Amino acid sequence: MDDALHTLKSWVLFAGFVLVVCVLYWAQAILVPVALAILLTFVLSPAVTWFQGWIGRIPAVLVTVALAFTILGLAGWGLARQMNAWPRNCPAISTTSGRKSRTSGAPGRAGPSRNSRTR
Repeated sequence: MDDALHTLKSWVLFAGFVLVVCVLYWAQAILVPVALAILLTFVLSPAVTWFQGWIGRIPAVLVTVALAFTILGLAGWGLARQMNAWPRNCPAISTTSGRKSRTSGAPGRAGPSRNSRTR
């Protein structure tokens, strides 16, 4: 009897765990934006408080959100520019790295290493 109860408890615990994982998976579309909103609330709260002393609560929130998204947009734009320039610079990078690998030898040795010779 005690062994059957222990087995039943283990299955109930496992089923509960599976149920929680399934509910969290299906609620992901709602929980992730809510979690990001709460995070942004805590991060932007000091800036809103600082602006609130000058212009009031609602304009302070609007200004802070506009500044935050402007900064995020500029960061994304800069990253996109870097990623767009990367394929154009790739041949120069590979040529430079290939030249460096051919001229670098073992520590204490001068000249190319045996591995960099072409046959």
